[in-house]
Amino acid sequence: MLIFLLNWLAILGLIMTHSAARNTDHPDLAANARFSMTGAVSSKSRTLGSSGIAVAPIGLGCMSLSGAYGRGDDADGIRVIHHAIDHGVTFLDSSDMYGWGHNETLIGRALGGGRRDKVVLATKFGQTQKPGGANGVDGSPAYVKVACDASLKRLGIEAIDLY
Repeated sequence: MLIFLLNWLAILGLIMTHSAARNTDHPDLAANARFSMTGAVSSKSRTLGSSGIAVAPIGLGCMSLSGAYGRGDDADGIRVIHHAIDHGVTFLDSSDMYGWGHNETLIGRALGGGRRDKVVLATKFGQTQKPGGANGVDGSPAYVKVACDASLKRLGIEAIDLY
């Protein structure tokens, strides 16, 4: 799985290099985007809406690290997150439903050792697991608090950057 994800990062980098270099509608992308064969990112940051939160142009969606597409391996998942951060990725995306909490726990472990301050961390809520395994939805104010508290605990942090 690690090799697959690292190859995906490298391929994405090559695609972005090629498309950015040809992008005549947005010349700033062509001038500012630089990607290496390893998927490393070096570019001007992007601001998320009017939030003032700035991130690198490529982020890492972490759903696949918790078995969404087959069996996951925690050590490989942590290596992927470390590799992404070490190569300039500054945005990690998760959800409390990815592995029903496993994904947030994995990210929390990966962000130890001083990496937490290097990323903007987003996670989501709203999906619930009903008896029998079916998914439900709960966006009530009471559930927001419960879900946020549970995410903070699993992530091992005091604040979520984007929720």
